[in-house]
Amino acid sequence: SLSSGDGFLARDIYYDFDSLKINYYAHDDYPDFDNFFDPGDIFEYKYYGKFIKSGDFDIKFQIDKSGALPEIDESDNIKVLPIRVYSSEDEINSFAISNIAYTFNSSSSTIISWKTNKETDGYVKYNKSSYLNFSIFKITPRIENWPASNGATEHEVRLKNLTPGASYKFKIFASNSGVNRESEILQFTTPKTDDLKLTGDIGLKTDSAAGELIVSWQTNFPSTSYVYYKKKNEDEFKKTGDDDYKIDHSITLSGLDEADYSYYVFSKSKYKRIYKSGIKTAVIGRPAIIENNTGDDAADAANDEEKNNNIDSEDSLAIKNNNMYNNLRGKILLKVESAGEAYYVNPASQRMYYLGRPRDAFEVMRKQGIGIKTEDLEKIPISTSNLTGLDTDGDGLSDLFEDAIGTDKNSRDTDGDGYNDNEELTSGYSPRGKFTALTRDVNFADSQKGKIFLQVEAHGEAWYVNPADGRRYFLGRPADAFSVMRNLGTGISNNNFESLK
Repeated sequence: SLSSGDGFLARDIYYDFDSLKINYYAHDDYPDFDNFFDPGDIFEYKYYGKFIKSGDFDIKFQIDKSGALPEIDESDNIKVLPIRVYSSEDEINSFAISNIAYTFNSSSSTIISWKTNKETDGYVKYNKSSYLNFSIFKITPRIENWPASNGATEHEVRLKNLTPGASYKFKIFASNSGVNRESEILQFTTPKTDDLKLTGDIGLKTDSAAGELIVSWQTNFPSTSYVYYKKKNEDEFKKTGDDDYKIDHSITLSGLDEADYSYYVFSKSKYKRIYKSGIKTAVIGRPAIIENNTGDDAADAANDEEKNNNIDSEDSLAIKNNNMYNNLRGKILLKVESAGEAYYVNPASQRMYYLGRPRDAFEVMRKQGIGIKTEDLEKIPISTSNLTGLDTDGDGLSDLFEDAIGTDKNSRDTDGDGYNDNEELTSGYSPRGKFTALTRDVNFADSQKGKIFLQVEAHGEAWYVNPADGRRYFLGRPADAFSVMRNLGTGISNNNFESLK
């Protein structure tokens, strides 16, 4: 128990309430011999005032700043609390739509999902692309499944009775306490058939020390996950797997002896369509020679091209922790407990690359880039944040950025429709065509998260697809690359960083 106010007195207090104009404050009675401060008691300082501006601020408060109170731990006397001050009730209720994705259940059904950072109501408008008149002012499709959900942050709508092999455009609408938001115009094309197929190659990771094989694959429709396997000298296949319907599949074969193994993957969709791979081989106990024939030559070629573009360097580290790698693929890591060192986790090679100084970061991110056609790049939503450099026309877009996207760096309104180029991009419209909405492919964009692309049909401009929001960020100059790295990076502790290796 404390019988003295030492450490609690006004002279012992330090505070910094950024932007708060304090009118007066009050506090509890200081401890003394008639008023002990006992274990479990709470002592309060209360400050009354008004914030003179809105924004993000830090509240700092410290007791016993001069060390008058003897303590076992002197380091826990200061508290720094980040807060946000809003200028209006509308600003409080403001929200963002993110993580838009769709998953096909069949050739005639898809589930569209999205998230909002506050509880909202929402719905989807959609129709075949040829029937919609999307302008900068309105859209006129039919509505189904209203509302998607009430007062939720995670939303899901199922669109049924779609035409197989047809292209659709859609928009998401959401509202919260009178504040309304809508997404940009997005599109998808339904599969032509209900046939179950792979959307990439079959992955295999071998851990001979643990006697494990991890087999992974993706299917175009939600389906079950099974692996059939046996030693090469055995007659019967064993199986292990999961009856849950999913698109991403990963099965671990455990307790394996040192031997050559044969295996194949098997999936079944809700509509009883089946995928069965060819028989592949793997080895436990010595370096494995793996057959990796998916039966999908186009997918294999695309993956081979991507792997060939991944260049290891002296400043790269192998990631051996598979679970952490799967959670961090494509992200930029910042060692927050150290000197803020940054690393890029390549989503294909299971290696991370030290980004160092701005020019080093720029070179590493370009070397890890994958060539992409402009037509495919424009399917990925674009971000106009983190831009640096000369902005001749003052529209908030740097000259290098405007050169990369084909707008006029000497004109704030390239297409002359009354909206400046930055406003149109932010609202989901093309700055190169009057009242023309940008068309995005959510499924394609989602599959490219974490990758770095180089525009092979232009001047090799580099872009980074942020895993957090699925948008592409311009890496025009070393300063741009470094800005993206710092602002989009994910903090990681020293212990977690060491456990990656």
